[in-house]
Amino acid sequence: MIEGGYADLLSLVMSYADEVIFLNKDTNTCIENAKRRPWEPHKYDSLAQQNENLSMLLDWIKDYATRDDVFSLSAHQRLFENFKGTKKSVGIQHE
Repeated sequence: MIEGGYADLLSLVMSYADEVIFLNKDTNTCIENAKRRPWEPHKYDSLAQQNENLSMLLDWIKDYATRDDVFSLSAHQRLFENFKGTKKSVGIQHE
């Protein structure tokens, strides 16, 4: 599955996969999921501290389709397009 993951790490395991499902969610769904995420104590000392970073996270999500890093749509699409096994894209089509 490819959904917001590190494309560079995913590329290391793609040869072991026999099927890939690209969960290609729309931006609004990702934003709403981020707003509802539970406290991540392994990353933040408190929920309040986590929420201080929410606006940065939302901006980062909004840039998914235009960034070109290992977390970007373009990186995930390249992995998906180059995969030779069974594959399916579920979600939206970005322009």
